[in-house]
Amino acid sequence: MKLLKSCAVAALLLLGTSQSFGQIYLGGQTNYTNYAGYGLSFIGLGVHGDYVSDRLTYRATLNFGFPRTYERSYYLNSSSSQFPDSEVNGTEKYGVYNLWLDANYFFTGDGEDGGFYGKAGLGFSFLRVANNLEEYNENMYYTNLDERENYFQPILRFGLGYDIELDFGNVFVEGYGNLPANTMNGVAIDVQLPFSFAAAAGVRIPL
Repeated sequence: MKLLKSCAVAALLLLGTSQSFGQIYLGGQTNYTNYAGYGLSFIGLGVHGDYVSDRLTYRATLNFGFPRTYERSYYLNSSSSQFPDSEVNGTEKYGVYNLWLDANYFFTGDGEDGGFYGKAGLGFSFLRVANNLEEYNENMYYTNLDERENYFQPILRFGLGYDIELDFGNVFVEGYGNLPANTMNGVAIDVQLPFSFAAAAGVRIPL
């Protein structure tokens, strides 16, 4: 989290040296997220609000990933030594929600006219997994698996993007990585979700 604090200080210093436009934008985006090495990916939709101050744009985004369902086999423990352990087919259903707070700094242009920018921020991902097993003999077998599993992960976000001003507003494309945080306020936390990379395209309209 020291890196996050450094990014926040740098953003404040940049803001102090910039001319404030104070322009508000609202918009939406579609995105693709892939959890590296886990074979899990989501297509999502999000809504966001921007506050533009010269070369800096502060963005808050609420994102929803469309549910994904995967078929798999589940391990069953035998209730008696007379029966061997077994397996049963079933499905895993995943759903994900994200909240992102980012600062975008424009290396060329600015937050109104568009240009090439870098992004850094803090996010929170909430992943829900529903395990649906086919019928099996519960007198003979059991499983320690929960029917519902919830995972919550603070993340650090870094990426690059390009923004273009049009007649109605601005459009943008960006790519970024989501790095799971392992400490909060100096306290170690469990890493519940792995690193992910993502790409997004969206629109923002000035108010």
